[in-house]
Amino acid sequence: MKQKAFCCGDIELAGYLDGRLSPEEQEAVERHISSRIENRERLDVIRQVLHPKDSMPEASSVPAQAIDKAIRLCQRERDALDIVFSLADDVLRIVRTAQDIVVAPFPLTPAFRAPGALASSMAIITKKFDEIAVDVAVERLSHARCGLILTVSELDASLPARTLRAELSSVGREIASCLLEHGKTVFEDLKPGRYDITLKHQASLLGRVALKIEK
Repeated sequence: MKQKAFCCGDIELAGYLDGRLSPEEQEAVERHISSRIENRERLDVIRQVLHPKDSMPEASSVPAQAIDKAIRLCQRERDALDIVFSLADDVLRIVRTAQDIVVAPFPLTPAFRAPGALASSMAIITKKFDEIAVDVAVERLSHARCGLILTVSELDASLPARTLRAELSSVGREIASCLLEHGKTVFEDLKPGRYDITLKHQASLLGRVALKIEK
C-alpha cells in the first residue's frame, strides 16, 4: 500500500524545533526547508516564537501574515498543555502549568520504580474534571526518561474504578491503553516529547491531561 505523504506545515515545523518528530519526519522537514528559502524563513519565524532568545531574521524578509499565524499556532500549543517539565541537567523541573493544575513538588521522596531508593526529583500534579480528579506522579528516571503513575483520586460513585480506561498517546499515536486496576496505572520510560493522557468510561470521555517533557 502506498505510504501517505508527509505534510510539512507549521505544526510539523514547530515539532521539528521542539524535537517531537520521528527520525523519518525530521529528515522530511530538513528536505523541505533546504528546498526553498521561503521554507527556511518560515522555520525562522516559528523558532523566534517558540524560542525568543534565538536570533530572528530581518523583519522585512518575513511576511506579517506568517508571523501572525506562527504566534497563533504557538499560543494554541501552549494553551493546550496542562504542564511542561524540563529534564535539563538531569533534574526534573516544572517550566509552566495551566491555571487549573495543582502541583505538589517532592524534592526527596521514595522512588516508585526502586523501593527503598530516593528520587532526587519528583512531582505530583492534580487536575479535576466533572466526575473525577486525577493525580499524575512524575518521576525523573535515568537516561533522560520519566515515569508516570496515574491515580484517580476522586471518583463518582456511579463509576467503578476498574471500568475506567487510561490511554497514553504522543503526537496522535497511541502508546498504551489499559484499564485502571484499583484506580491506578503506571507508564514507564517516557522520553522527552508531548503526551496526552485520556481517561474514558466505555465510550465516554471523562478528562484529558496534556503534558510535555523537554530536554
